[in-house]
Amino acid sequence: MNRKMIIGTSVAVITSVALLAGCGSNSSSSKIGTNHGSSSNSYSANRNDSNGTTGTNSADTALWNSGKSAKLATYIDAWGPTMDQSYQQYKSGDDVDFYGYNFPSDFANTQVSYEDSNYNVKMSTTGEGSSSDTFNVVALYSDVDSIGGRPGGYLYLFAFKNGKPYTLVSDQTNGGGALKVTETANQDIGNAFKKIVNGGTPSSPDGSSSSESTSSSSAKSSKIDDKTTGVLVSLLANPDWFKSGVEGSIWYGTNDTDSDEVQGYSYMTANGDPTSYIYYKVNGDVVTYKQWMPRDSVADGYFETKTATISRLENDYYSTKSEKSEVQNYVNEIKPESSYDDGE
Repeated sequence: MNRKMIIGTSVAVITSVALLAGCGSNSSSSKIGTNHGSSSNSYSANRNDSNGTTGTNSADTALWNSGKSAKLATYIDAWGPTMDQSYQQYKSGDDVDFYGYNFPSDFANTQVSYEDSNYNVKMSTTGEGSSSDTFNVVALYSDVDSIGGRPGGYLYLFAFKNGKPYTLVSDQTNGGGALKVTETANQDIGNAFKKIVNGGTPSSPDGSSSSESTSSSSAKSSKIDDKTTGVLVSLLANPDWFKSGVEGSIWYGTNDTDSDEVQGYSYMTANGDPTSYIYYKVNGDVVTYKQWMPRDSVADGYFETKTATISRLENDYYSTKSEKSEVQNYVNEIKPESSYDDGE
């Protein structure tokens, strides 16, 4: 049996369990785990701008309004091309077909899964809301139409919960159940949203005049290839597993199985069982990586999703001559997926 057959069998089990779990989360509007929704409103209406001055204009101190929405649209129009992406805004009555979800319409019967808890989600023109278990989405953007609906698209939800701003992103490619979201690791877009919320105007995302524009500039300057990125992700996610695995055998490849959640991701694996995989995908300076986490059994597990930036990985593991030499040695030891065979 070759490696692809093992992956197919393992992922088929994972996908079936995940889909059943996802369908179950859709049946109730209550949140799973109440600890995330217990905090009070931590974002005061009397917010300061980036220079530390308190705004007195009611349009600036409002949580969200049409003026702030226009600023965000202008910023995203400039930011998308720096990521080699093209984003479109979607509003009520104008849905995006995001891999089986139709948002914003499906917000009425879909929750989002954030940090292992489920929350309600709704569109809002003000960002205000009375429920602590609801993300109030003030703007929704996606690039999925610009890539013809192929895997690899992103959905951004600019939202408030308990008055606090969140820039949530999803790359989930299987509709149904709760939509898995994380807070973006891209500092450019996250900081821009916060600055707009505070009444300010973010600088151009081209990196020429903003100290916040680290993600885009790093993405342009980074020259590491996909396999090297996988080594850096593995050193961050599970260094002991990776280093011991390299001494034996670790394989590198691109997922081409039927698992929608990791479709198009690259991976590192030691022996082919679901828990031995680190899946990862690069988007500009941001790397999303996933690992299968068992519960009572491997089949009863779930994908844990995290993000990091290329600039952070390079700074932590690939900045000195000795670090680069060590990483290159690891890269040289990793085998391509085509060489995986039970008879080796």
